[in-house]
Amino acid sequence: MNTGFDNGASKNGQYMVEVEDVHKAFEDKQVLDGVTCQIPAGKISVVMGPSGTGKSVLLRHIVGLLYPDRGDVRVAGKSVPKLTEDELLELRRNVGMLFQDGALFSSMNLYDNVAFPLRQHTRKSEQDIKEIVMQRLDEVGLADAVKKIFTGASGNTTVPMSRPSTTILPGPFAISRCSATSRVRTAATEDTADTAPVTWSPRISAETSSPARK
Repeated sequence: MNTGFDNGASKNGQYMVEVEDVHKAFEDKQVLDGVTCQIPAGKISVVMGPSGTGKSVLLRHIVGLLYPDRGDVRVAGKSVPKLTEDELLELRRNVGMLFQDGALFSSMNLYDNVAFPLRQHTRKSEQDIKEIVMQRLDEVGLADAVKKIFTGASGNTTVPMSRPSTTILPGPFAISRCSATSRVRTAATEDTADTAPVTWSPRISAETSSPARK
């Protein structure tokens, strides 16, 4: 199925993600109050703000984990709240999101965790999967940890498996200077058309050329 999420931009060719007047509340707490921003295609953009101001909530709207009470979120020109289930799955295949926690299956070793999306979403042979997994693990300095289970790997062990059109990096990946996390961040940003780090750090904002402000 070709739903157009891998074309790298919206219909106007300028923005990959468009957020228009989005409102979201949880019970009596208003988290997003008329947020409007755009993430240009082919650039690194930053969503920056203090802790608890709704950065992660905004990201969940982009991948369809949450829906706005009012307003719209469009990815590649398509309204996320209006997507069918199949279209939503296709969207998520083309948006790489590195979670703040390890987000690994505790019953699997690191190799099988990284191989999981390839086995689920592609028809690649096990030999092809092995080559991709080992390449990706080597890129982030974890090639020697393939047999380790979740508790044996770093708490922020997340490997950018596919090469999505858009990658979202949460706070720890956006700001950390440690070598392992930096390698993950570098691998993610080199393999994607658009990247949106989410951070409270002015340093990261200054290092990017296109801040997306709330």
